[in-house]
Amino acid sequence: MVIKHYHLFLIIILLMQSLVINGEVASTIDRNPVRVNETFELTLHMDTAPISRPPLEGLPPEFEIVRSSSFYQRNSINGKTTVQAGWHFTIKAIEEGVYTIPGFEVDGDLTDSILLKVLPPVSKTDVAGQQDAIRLTAEVNYKSVYVQQQLVYTIRLHRAVQAQYASLTEPSMEG
Repeated sequence: MVIKHYHLFLIIILLMQSLVINGEVASTIDRNPVRVNETFELTLHMDTAPISRPPLEGLPPEFEIVRSSSFYQRNSINGKTTVQAGWHFTIKAIEEGVYTIPGFEVDGDLTDSILLKVLPPVSKTDVAGQQDAIRLTAEVNYKSVYVQQQLVYTIRLHRAVQAQYASLTEPSMEG
């Protein structure tokens, strides 16, 4: 009787151990360098259960947090459970320079610091000198078509500069 309880206890401990993961924490940014008044994404990844919003006091004052959101994903495949959780921060660069985004402490783990270069803003003369700063091209897959024939209409947006608050609407066709 005692042996049965011992085996049951051992099985429960082993199952619980697979749920307790020594979480790793990492921080990444979506691009480097950025320009003044552009935003970039700072992401804190964890492979443990989500936590409350991590403190970002060490962020240089030349950056402004515009938006933050959290994410959580849990997968269980063939008895193996994986967890991905974290935070996305949209941050605006205010001044030009080279800055260090410090490591952030999450549940006792420290992320690596990130070196970020902030370039001066694009001036209007810089953009005026670029004929194709933002260009839209369209093409169809046939040169001539018949009535009621299906065709593929492809639109491509080419941009050499960051387009803030840009939007596109669906094309409309007449006829």
